[in-house]
Amino acid sequence: MVTDAPKRSGGDRFRLTSENKSRCYIGESSHLRGRFGAYRAPGSTQATHLRWNARLREHLEAGGAIGLDLIIQIGAPTQDNRKKEKNLSDTAVRRLLEQAAIVADEATEIEPLNRRSMTFTPAI
Repeated sequence: MVTDAPKRSGGDRFRLTSENKSRCYIGESSHLRGRFGAYRAPGSTQATHLRWNARLREHLEAGGAIGLDLIIQIGAPTQDNRKKEKNLSDTAVRRLLEQAAIVADEATEIEPLNRRSMTFTPAI
């Protein structure tokens, strides 16, 4: 599993592919290397990490491939064409990025592996 991830905040997307299926898991963390280390060697009380570790191992043992995309910085141009970066150490920014990626992936043929699903109902 990932051993050389950056020691910083960011977003991640695991892409699990096999001959007939593509699935993905999107997440965020304040310490990516620590998160991936917990997936690799989860503690006995870390239910999510234990579940994810088992899923990754089963997928690889069945001959599947795993890809990983990381986002460690984001930015947007300002009115005067300078780039303004957002700090991914801010939990709210990471969670917003995570939810936007989950929503974007819902428009594809890729099966999501995230357990939670957020819906938005506008106030009238």
